[in-house]
Amino acid sequence: MTASSGQSRTRRRSPTKIFGQIRLIRHTIALFVLISIADLLLLVALLIKPFSEARSWALACWTGEWFWTYMQKHWEVDLNAEPAVEVSGDELPKGESAFVLCNHLGYSDYYLIQYLSSRAGMLGQSRYFVKKEILRIPLFGLAFWAFDKSDILTLFYGIYLRHDPHLEKLDERPATARVGPIISLHFSLTICKRDYNRGMADLVCVEDESTDETVDSSLYLLPTPRQAFSRITANAHDSWIILYPEGTRRTPKKLLQSQAFARKNGKPELDHLLFPRTKGFVATVQALRNSHINHIYDLTLLYSSPGGLKTQYAVPNLAEILSCDDLHKRGYGFRIHVRRIPIDTLPQDESGLKAWCEDTWAQKDQLLDGMMNRDLLRN
Repeated sequence: MTASSGQSRTRRRSPTKIFGQIRLIRHTIALFVLISIADLLLLVALLIKPFSEARSWALACWTGEWFWTYMQKHWEVDLNAEPAVEVSGDELPKGESAFVLCNHLGYSDYYLIQYLSSRAGMLGQSRYFVKKEILRIPLFGLAFWAFDKSDILTLFYGIYLRHDPHLEKLDERPATARVGPIISLHFSLTICKRDYNRGMADLVCVEDESTDETVDSSLYLLPTPRQAFSRITANAHDSWIILYPEGTRRTPKKLLQSQAFARKNGKPELDHLLFPRTKGFVATVQALRNSHINHIYDLTLLYSSPGGLKTQYAVPNLAEILSCDDLHKRGYGFRIHVRRIPIDTLPQDESGLKAWCEDTWAQKDQLLDGMMNRDLLRN
């Protein structure tokens, strides 16, 4: 009797799993078709760039809007995620340019950010920082390469910093950074490379990947951050510039490493977030001062998953999300807390901005703690 019941349960689960796999495969095929079309459009934008900068930019934005509208509709409507999204905090005006900060939990974070950008009319104007490894992804990489070559934006450096275990204190010597060219396609912004960043200097010391030696090279003369964003600021292009200051997704292992790093350097240990890497944040704020980008949007993300207390705040992977038939009905939740902060209220100096970013992350950690405690009391 028990064996028969177990087999029956297995049979009942199997169709759900099979349909989920079919759903995922079908979406993946559609995605590759759409990316192929996007590649062609981006190459057109590359070709017309020398003749019409404005039309090249407009085509880039239109391509991003078209592609991500499909992606958001699939997530919000087809997978029924929209009722599972909860937004709190400040209201975001439509059409406002901003520098967006966000904690980084999983590959699906962009769905939550774009939930906001689509409603603010900025879906096609969003620009992300990403790693250079993105170039290796078939079709995606071609699109990113095209916009790197089209010089929609120029070069920028100091975007992501990784923790150096040999540092006695944060930023005691030149920080290890990932740097690279910014590209303008909506679903990415920066192709990052591992380098040593000399603060705000133009000359970058490049770390040799094979020998770990550091050498000076004129090949890595990069513009200042202000020059990097000059196309957006000079033309007052509407933009959301989106940065994950943690530089990588949070995992249990990375969280422990981040806490150990904080202890070693006399910094506050965070329970729910990785310690922020501040160089890219500081450089971007300084580059955007006195421009049309007057606000920072500080976004705090929190996921919830079905399965009880142990998995209540687990971050679902992308395949799990895309193979689900009904995210709301299955018990998934997506929370976004928003703070809208005028840039002119931030400190002016580099050390002040660094402290502001670290304090903001400590506040975000307390906010997440409060959300979870309220959930516990409610349950």
